[in-house]
Amino acid sequence: MSEHLRCEVETDGDVVTVSAAGSLTLHTVATLRSVLNKALADGPVAIVVNLAGLTVEDESCLTVFPAVAKQAITESQTSLLLSAASATIARWIRALGFDQHLALYPTVEDASKQAHSQPAGPQERRRLGPTLDSPSRARDFVDETCARWPVPAPVVETLKLIATELVGNAVTHARTPMEVVLRRSRRHVHLAVIDHERRLAVLRGPECDRSSSGRGLMLVEAFSAAWGCTRTETGKSTWATVRYVDSAA
Repeated sequence: MSEHLRCEVETDGDVVTVSAAGSLTLHTVATLRSVLNKALADGPVAIVVNLAGLTVEDESCLTVFPAVAKQAITESQTSLLLSAASATIARWIRALGFDQHLALYPTVEDASKQAHSQPAGPQERRRLGPTLDSPSRARDFVDETCARWPVPAPVVETLKLIATELVGNAVTHARTPMEVVLRRSRRHVHLAVIDHERRLAVLRGPECDRSSSGRGLMLVEAFSAAWGCTRTETGKSTWATVRYVDSAA
């Protein structure tokens, strides 16, 4: 079986469609995951995966879909919808039980219609330069945006702390223009800082107990429901998700 995999990405408003064609194998599954992660970095409402041209070497390769689906919901409340699977792939997905947590549609059109019907949460963006006042400007952006939505004051303070750390890291390490993105869903606020440096942010502790630096991402991890760093076409997106409604509500 050939191990060539092609992925085409199309964006229609808040919905991204990823068409995968070729062979999904233990070697090419990383390519598909990378494409899905890049699509996710822009925070779409939904990602539709077109499986019409895909063959699968081993059913274990299909675990990429529930893994990315869980990541998508955790990061930015993005839905992952599978469509147009062959009879064999659909049978494997059902046998593995993935269809209980992951929507599978007979056609791309069906999945796209469902994706576009999902309500998009409000989203705001602010461009900043790699300047020393950018963390302060990011905090102001959080204040202004959350006041309009609205978001409870304790959550706003948490978001301001996270914005300070992520923007400060971009100023110090990326040294490129950046965009701060805030998006609200029914239970969470998602904050992302997108810059043009491809080196991923890594969680590290301070160099010593008395060091005043190195704690930024530790704070982000401590105060967010989830956080991460994903490569984009032009750099990276460092993001954090904060819950503002109890998941049991």
